[in-house]
Formats: sequence, structure tokens, C-alpha cells
Amino acid sequence: MKYVLLFILISCSSLFSVKAEEFEPSNFVKKSRLEFNKENGRLMFSKRDYASAITYLERAYQLDRWDVETQELLYFSYLYMNRGFEARQFYYALSPATRSAYRLEKPKTVSSAYLEGGLLNMVEGDYSLPSELYYQEKAVSGTGQCYTAKVSHDLGSMTEVSHSVSYTYSAADQYVDSMAVSIFKGDVSTRQFSYTIDAPIHLGKGWVVTPSAYLSYVKNRYYVVSYDTAKAGGNGDNGGFVPFDPWQGNPFPPYDGAGTLRQGGFGGGFPNSYQPFPNFNGFGGFGGFGGYYMPMMWWWGMPGQEWNWNDTYAYKFDCVEDDAFNYAFELEVANQFYRSEYSAALTYLHGALQDFWKVSAQWLYYPKGNLDLYSVLRASYLMRELVDNDVLLEGLVGFKARNWLWVELGGLWGNMNGYSDRRLNVVYALQPQTSYKLFSNLIFPLTNQMSLNLLYRFVKSETSLYYVSTSELVERKDYSVYANNIFLGVKWSF
Repeated sequence: MKYVLLFILISCSSLFSVKAEEFEPSNFVKKSRLEFNKENGRLMFSKRDYASAITYLERAYQLDRWDVETQELLYFSYLYMNRGFEARQFYYALSPATRSAYRLEKPKTVSSAYLEGGLLNMVEGDYSLPSELYYQEKAVSGTGQCYTAKVSHDLGSMTEVSHSVSYTYSAADQYVDSMAVSIFKGDVSTRQFSYTIDAPIHLGKGWVVTPSAYLSYVKNRYYVVSYDTAKAGGNGDNGGFVPFDPWQGNPFPPYDGAGTLRQGGFGGGFPNSYQPFPNFNGFGGFGGFGGYYMPMMWWWGMPGQEWNWNDTYAYKFDCVEDDAFNYAFELEVANQFYRSEYSAALTYLHGALQDFWKVSAQWLYYPKGNLDLYSVLRASYLMRELVDNDVLLEGLVGFKARNWLWVELGGLWGNMNGYSDRRLNVVYALQPQTSYKLFSNLIFPLTNQMSLNLLYRFVKSETSLYYVSTSELVERKDYSVYANNIFLGVKWSF
């Protein structure tokens, strides 16, 4: 409004003795804005408040795109804020003396590369079960590993693209018990291959629009164990099966082709483990294919005597290998304003078991206007089809501890079941209910182009164990699983 009033006064007043075109309003206003933003940009840059300097200098650049000083200040402001793509746009405006003094090289098409690898380890919390159970089944998680690679490059004058691929492997042991005796132990594994592409589009004036796509292939291996009533017998009837007689020295007794397993014990006590048939591993171990477990109790007898048994229980097990594709699409809009960056994102994920939408908002704040101290607050709302909706809260604080060390500390609270995040270094325990995640990251800048990352993740999840007690009712026991993940990453900037 003040510029409108100024225009009216200058155009209508007869008190001015100079020509009106010398005070042409558009030139006067443009010059005032340009000098104001340049002076504040210089001031903020001298105070190392690069975030605020970028705001003023970008405004000055929009008014005068040929000012060399503005472009040089913008180049270094973006560079010191680790925003390499925006800095590269002003490289060619730098004077030869500036390039030589700071040993600045011509920007490469491939701007950066990142490699990461780490170990995953899960530990169960304590829980108790009744001493006598008809049946229980559970999986005890073991160790795993995760590897990630990322490459970023330019795509035109406004867009850069990041490609990341990752491989995750996790293993567990599946246990099945009946009548307080171990029936079966098999290995369970999950392999996941994923690819993510991000394409930030820099629209100027602090605006960045980032479409992203995510695709993963998951392969699971596990066992399905079921009670087979057709093969079970009672009152001395073993269902037509002939149990293995260890006293006769015959390692391959008659069986129905599917394989039978028996439990033996001297005088009805000290039951032995079930043995799979056919079995290429001797008397101990699982042969790696389907069959039947048939627990039996036998009494002491001399070689050649008939077997005596009580009721029999037959459990059929089958090795299952399934696979599934998951994919996600996300659109994020971000804007920088002085020392803050605001963003909002909408995500759709199609999973093997369920689909969901995620709406998230993020605030990134630099109290000092540089990377010496920063914080991130993020809130997400998950809308699931098959389970309850959830709110996730995430926070992070990063700071410069030494010239050779940056530190990041943070956490995430809420059920992350089905949670998708396109950023790297995000590994979750694949459990039904996740309570929280804590993480830390140590960044060691080795050179101007290379840095080393040491990352740690701690995840607490809640899961359940189902069992049949002596009351013959299916019951559930909840317990915690703790995941400890550690990663080592190396980043090169070109």
C-alpha cells in the first residue's frame, strides 16, 4: 500500500522540479528492494546465519540475476547448508579467482554416492507360560543384515534424482511344542529387495516439490504346522503307522510315504525328541521337507517284543515359501523461510496384507541459521484398512560437537506396522505392534568430499504368542521384542 501512495504523490504533485521519469516508481521500488535484501543477505552471511542469508539473497537474485556478488554469496550459503544441488546452479557465476582460492571444481553430473551396511539383532523380553501345555508355536528372532546404496545426479537445471537400492535379510527359529515336548525346530527367513527414486524439483523462492516412488520384493520362508486328525489314534491304535524300533537296528521302518515322527521314552519318562522320516541326517535333525510328527509313549521291552503306546497325536508340517510386491507413491511439498523449512507429504502404500494412506507434516528448524544446531519435528497420521489408525511422532536433534564430529539423536513413537519411509537408514522390526524407536547417528567428515556415518537403532516392539493350555482354550501371551541395529555408511560428494 505504501508504494501505491508513493506513486500517487509522485505522479500528481507539482512541487518536484525534476522530471517525473527520473522517479519512475517501478525503478525506485526495485532498487530499494534490491539493496535491502543484498545488505541483509551480506549481514546474515557474515554472522554465519546462512539459512536467513539464503532468504534475503534469493529475493535479491530474483530482482537482479546478473549481480555477481549475490550469486557468489548464494553459492557459499547453499554449500555451507549442505544443499549442493542449489549451490551448483551458481557455480558458473563465480570468478576465476574465487574458484582458485577455494579449490572449487566443476560440478559433476553424478553429485554424490552413499554406501551402507549393518547388522540387525533382535532379543525377546521375558515372559512365562504354564508348565503344561497341549500345544504352542513361536518364532525366536535371530540376527540379520542390511545393505544400501544410493546415487544422486542432476536431471536438468531444476531437478535432481536420487536412486537407492537396499537388501535386508533377517532370520529366526520357529519352534513347535506339544505336551511340553519339542516337536519341531525350523529356520524362518525374510529377504527384501527394494528400490526408491526421489526427484526433487526446485521451483525457486525456497519451494521444492518432491515426487517419490518405492518398490519392494519380499520373500518369506516358514513352516505351517497343523494337527492331522486323520493320522491320530487312541486307545492303543497308532493309526496304521509302524513306529521305528531302535532295538531291531532297522533305520528305515515302514511308513506311508509322507514320513512319521515318534517320541520315545524309557518307562514313559524322559521323552526323546521326535525324529523325521525319511531323514538323511541320521537320527537327529530336520531333513528339509514335509512329513508327520507322531508322538508316542512306549514302555520298556526286550528286543523283538511288541511296542506298547498310549494315545497318539499327528502333526503335519509343510515348508512354505511365498513372495509379494509392495509399492508406494509419495508427494512432498516443502518451503524454506528464514531459519525454518516446512513440508507436507501424502503417501499411498500398497502392501501384501493391507493398503494405507499416510499424511505427514514436518518442521525443520535451525536456531543458529547453520548446521551447528538443528531440529526436526514430524507428525504422521496412518489410515489403515484392516487395523486401527495411528498417529506417529518423530523428533531429531543434530549438532556440531567438534570440527570432526556431528551428532544426531532422535526417536519415533507409535505403531509403525506398515509404516513407509523413503529415506535411507530406516530399519524397523517387522512386528505387529511397535512401541517406539530410538536412534543415534555419528557423522565424521573425513575430507571435503567424504564423510563416515555410524548409526545405531533401538526398536521396541510388542508381539504375541498363542498356545493351548490344559484348559484346551487358545490363549495369548504378549511380550516384547527388542531390536538392536548398527550400521556403517560412507558418503562421497563429487
